[in-house]
Amino acid sequence: MNIHCAWCKVIIDDCNEVSDKTYPITHGICHLCRNELLNQGQEGLGLILEGFNQPLVVLDNDGLVVAANAKACSLLDKNQKDLLNKLPGDAVGCCHAFEAGGCGKSAFCDDCELRKVIVETIRTGKPQSAVQVCLDRSVAGGEVETQILIDSEMCGEVLVISIKNKG
Repeated sequence: MNIHCAWCKVIIDDCNEVSDKTYPITHGICHLCRNELLNQGQEGLGLILEGFNQPLVVLDNDGLVVAANAKACSLLDKNQKDLLNKLPGDAVGCCHAFEAGGCGKSAFCDDCELRKVIVETIRTGKPQSAVQVCLDRSVAGGEVETQILIDSEMCGEVLVISIKNKG
């Protein structure tokens, strides 16, 4: 099986020796297309993210949201403007992000699985997969417990988080 660039269709990698079950990716993005899209700034990054089927959020090294695709916005019931340039707790509406110290500094943050995944992945560069996260979110004047699974992986200088509903 070959991996093709989803934009220009060039073969990125020849994976004939690997079975489809262990390497299910068939499309990616070549360096030329990636650089061209990233040179377009946030709009280019948005185009890249919209090409994926799962909800994705991208954080910089300071933990600020720099991009999210429409699937992530829908899952989190937020629009792009609600997410961009926010810390993760602020972006997802964590009820503890509004307490003294804010996101990352409240008394509850040391136990936050989302924070642990983000900090560890940025610190070590090692991806994490299917981490169970329970978020206490402020929604419509009340609190809602949201169960999700997240994958995290560094992609150059940014952290990409894939979000799945648990269950």
